Amino acid sequence: MKLLLYELLKLGKKKIILVLIPILLFSNCLIYVQQELKMNRAIIEHREEYTTFEAQFRDLPLEQAYIQATENRAKLSGFQSYLAIQQANDPELARIFEADINYQQYGSLFPESEYWNDEAKLLRHTAFNYTILEHLEALIEHPEYVTQIEVQAENMLKHSIFNKPDSFSYRNIVKTPKDFADVKNLPLQLSLDYGVVSSTKFRNTDVIMLTIVLMLSIFLFSTEREQGQLMLLRSMKRGRAQLFTAKIQVLTGVTLVLSFLFYGSIMLLAHTLYGFGDDSRYIQSIGAFKFAHLPLTVHEYLISFLIGKLIICIMLSLLVAMFFLLFQNLSQSVLILALVFSFSYMAYRFIHPASYLNGLKYINIVSFLDISHMLTSYVNLNVWGYPVKREVVAIAVVGLAIILFTFASYVAFVRMNVQLGSGFLFVRTILEKITKLTDRSNRSVSNSWHEMKKQLLSARGWVIVAVAIFICIQDMNGAKMTMTHDQYYYNEYMKQLGGPLTEEKITFIEQEMHRLQTTGLESERIKKQYEAGEISFEHYLDAQYELDQLSLKERAFSDIYSQYRYLLTLEQTKDIEGYLVNLISADYLFKNVNRDQINAMIVVLLLTLYLASSYTIDQRNQVVNLLKTTKRGKKQWFHLVWLYGLAISSILLACIYIPQYVNTWRHYPQIDWQAPIQSLRQYGELDIAITLKQLAILTSITQWLSVVAISLVVLLLSHLLKKFSLTLLAGLVLVLCPTFATWLGYYEVATYTLHYPQVLYVTLPYQQIGELVGYMAALVLFITLCYAAAWNYYVDGKLWNSRLFSKHINKHTVKEAELD
Repeated sequence: MKLLLYELLKLGKKKIILVLIPILLFSNCLIYVQQELKMNRAIIEHREEYTTFEAQFRDLPLEQAYIQATENRAKLSGFQSYLAIQQANDPELARIFEADINYQQYGSLFPESEYWNDEAKLLRHTAFNYTILEHLEALIEHPEYVTQIEVQAENMLKHSIFNKPDSFSYRNIVKTPKDFADVKNLPLQLSLDYGVVSSTKFRNTDVIMLTIVLMLSIFLFSTEREQGQLMLLRSMKRGRAQLFTAKIQVLTGVTLVLSFLFYGSIMLLAHTLYGFGDDSRYIQSIGAFKFAHLPLTVHEYLISFLIGKLIICIMLSLLVAMFFLLFQNLSQSVLILALVFSFSYMAYRFIHPASYLNGLKYINIVSFLDISHMLTSYVNLNVWGYPVKREVVAIAVVGLAIILFTFASYVAFVRMNVQLGSGFLFVRTILEKITKLTDRSNRSVSNSWHEMKKQLLSARGWVIVAVAIFICIQDMNGAKMTMTHDQYYYNEYMKQLGGPLTEEKITFIEQEMHRLQTTGLESERIKKQYEAGEISFEHYLDAQYELDQLSLKERAFSDIYSQYRYLLTLEQTKDIEGYLVNLISADYLFKNVNRDQINAMIVVLLLTLYLASSYTIDQRNQVVNLLKTTKRGKKQWFHLVWLYGLAISSILLACIYIPQYVNTWRHYPQIDWQAPIQSLRQYGELDIAITLKQLAILTSITQWLSVVAISLVVLLLSHLLKKFSLTLLAGLVLVLCPTFATWLGYYEVATYTLHYPQVLYVTLPYQQIGELVGYMAALVLFITLCYAAAWNYYVDGKLWNSRLFSKHINKHTVKEAELD
């Protein structure tokens, strides 16, 4: 018991925990509230009004409520048309609104309605009615969906391919209607469901909890090992099994409390913003959960969700602890954890549910964290030929994982010789031989050489560089372009039409479009000729084949024609000479959301791991205090360490981003780099006169500046915290977590982070040019402040040095005295 209290007290004295937990809690709640206000501000700010508006439908039968909501939609639309006619300055526009059927039927009622002097109320009620219509449609569709499952099962069993009693397919088809039998005739009722849905589908909390688990594991398992205390503690009477038990109890207990706090706070906010409605209604009454197969009430669903999250967070804490104990090197542990989570995310997102690999999709950490989807979607997994519900498999796997992770952690802690951190003997032997052959330590006094050896070898930076080079090679070797028929014909046209939009190209496009549009008529004419006996069957087949090819060309040419019409509009409205740019290449480079988000995650993770390890190596062994006493131990050493870390960081950045440009050049059609960026539709609203080439250069520069900023942030943290584990933890929280939040879809966070330039291609269309300029100015200012703070703290132990200002004042005072 005392050990437990001591470990808990030791953890509670960590100032970084006491500071970060409230900040993370506040940030998480703030992001949730901002997200909901952005999506549903009208309902949140006028919740009582919405409840009153909804009440007129709540007690009606679903079909009758739907009819009334449809009539309401028509009436409100007619009222809006009345307003539009009154406000229209264009007679032609007014005539269009007057022709609206809803206006003709309901427009005359508007002056006597409650909306006559309240246009804002009309807009609110229109939005309310739209929301209610969506909910009613889902409620009406649910019984039909369940019935359709039964019909589809009967139809599938009629085919021999599915009618094999010993097969998984047959068992799954038979089992599915039985599983939905319990929800077939549930009583459904209308109620606002945004609170239930938004609170249980908010994934940002998962990122926060992962960060907290990492932080707790670092303090409980890595800090003592880094300080050399762990070996001493293990030599004590209770320094092994009992100490491990106390640490695991503290880890899981604190994780449990904080998980409840973070997930519970979001549910409390959701209840405050929206309410949960009647919590005795079934979740099938909620549109987002209409396909759920478990007959859960809202109350039962929320409790199940919260319990599931708590259990998964405990499993997550044990997984992190296991890796921290199995690998002595903290950067190796974090890197392997990153690989595990990346693989889990890729499998969960990109493996199709019907794939034979769907076991990997649903049996992984990211899938387990998505408790909401697990409880509200129906999936059966193939377990030795028998269909087993996904949630049942998840419970079994999570329970087994908790036992396995605990046991592996116990063995690793009690018997340190089973750790994997001292492995890789073959690699270490090779490195030692290379070091002996290339070691210039005894014949060189070059600071640069020693800094390189220290960062790459002593701090194990070579591992991070090797990972980046491996990713670079894989990206370049794995990028093979395959074209569909439409893309092939599109590319053939672009070879002829690519570049500035000239009069000759305009004429050709119009003529070609006219020719392709007559394909259907020509097909009918040939068919009639064949039926009349005017042409032979062979001639008919040849002609039909040519028309089929023209039909394929028509689909491809429609994309070109759409580009052409857009460019004409661009020239008329903005006086910009547009270029026909090959969208196959342009979309790969400038509109590849998944690639850019993944690259941003990889870059930020690799930089944080490398810089935290390299910048703290002199702090860990107290060499920095000795270096400060030497002739060049201040200014030169400070800049050498920073710039060498920045140089390697630049190499890491290049390894991740060069492949996309090389692949575009090697495998994709040529891009006209001189085209204005507005030639691409996603950049059409930007008021900035730059070409695609200049955009690529600007993006590369801003990406490098973000690397400079990250390097200075980690350098400052290394001087402030001095320990590798704390520096790494702070770097992950400040730099990596916002990146991961953006990866999950919270793009509003991106413009306030250091990784924003890494996803500039995909976020630029949604930003004003003033915001981009402001971000760049703020980034440069941030770099300057971080540099000054790091330098001042290294020299004087203070973040702000007032001596320069004092010297400046004193210098002027002396001059004034001399004049007097």
